[in-house]
Amino acid sequence: MGPNLSETVNIMSGGTGPDELRNELAAAHRIAARLGFVDLIHNHLSARLVDANDKFLMTPYGYWFSEVTKSSLLEIDNSGEMTGRDMNPAGFIIHEAIYSARSDVKAVFHTHTKAGVAVSVMQRGLLPISQYALRFYGKVAYHDYEGATLVPGERKRLQECVRDPNVSILVLRNHGMVTLGASVADAFLKMYFLDRACDVQISLCNSGELLIEPPAEICELTARQFLGSEEEDMDKKLALEWSALKRLVADETMDYEQ
Repeated sequence: MGPNLSETVNIMSGGTGPDELRNELAAAHRIAARLGFVDLIHNHLSARLVDANDKFLMTPYGYWFSEVTKSSLLEIDNSGEMTGRDMNPAGFIIHEAIYSARSDVKAVFHTHTKAGVAVSVMQRGLLPISQYALRFYGKVAYHDYEGATLVPGERKRLQECVRDPNVSILVLRNHGMVTLGASVADAFLKMYFLDRACDVQISLCNSGELLIEPPAEICELTARQFLGSEEEDMDKKLALEWSALKRLVADETMDYEQ
C-alpha cells in the first residue's frame, strides 16, 4: 500500500476534528494490541478533544484494545463526568492530572509492558545506554509508588512530576510507563521507542558485561538530534512512521471506525 504523505497535514494536531481524532485514537488501540502493549483491560490511552480543552477521550473500561472502536471511546471532562461506558478510576486520575497540568499535551498513553514495569522498579530507572533511550534524555520524570492510583492527594503529586514542559515520559515507579504527546501519533511513537529502550536495558541485566554510557554531552546532542532542526521535517518523519503503523491494522479499519 505504501506511505500516505497526506497525513503530514494534521498529524501534530491529531486530526481535523473530533471524528478524525476518534479514528486516530481507535487506530492507536488496535496497533497497541498488534504490538503486544496490552495488560488485559488495565491499560489506557487518551486524547484531548481539539475544541474542548477540558474534555478528553479515553479507553472504555473492560475492553481489550483489540475491541475498541471510535464510538466506544469515553468522552470525559476534568470533573469525571462522562458520556459512554464505565471509566477506569485510576486511569482518570492519571490522565486528568496530566492534562490539567500541561495545556500543550494532547495525548497520554499508559502501559504495563513487562520491560516497562521492570525498568520502573530499577533504582536508576531508564539508563542512557541505547539510541532508543537517548531520544528521551533529560525528558523523563519519576513518580514514587503510592499503591493503586486512588490515594487522596496523588493527583497533585502527579501534576508536579510533569509540570516541566520538557517532560514527555513519566515513569510510575513499580507500576509502568506514561508518554505525553502533542498528538495521538506522537504519544504512541514515544511509547513504541520507550518500550524498545526498556527492552534493550532488561536484556542486558544478566549479561555480566559492564555497560557503556555515553558522556553527558553526547546524550544531550542525541536528544537534540531527535527533536530535529526543522519542525516540518520532523512532522513528515512522524507522519511516515505513524502511517506505517496504521498499515499494520489496515484490515481492521472498517471495524474500528464504527
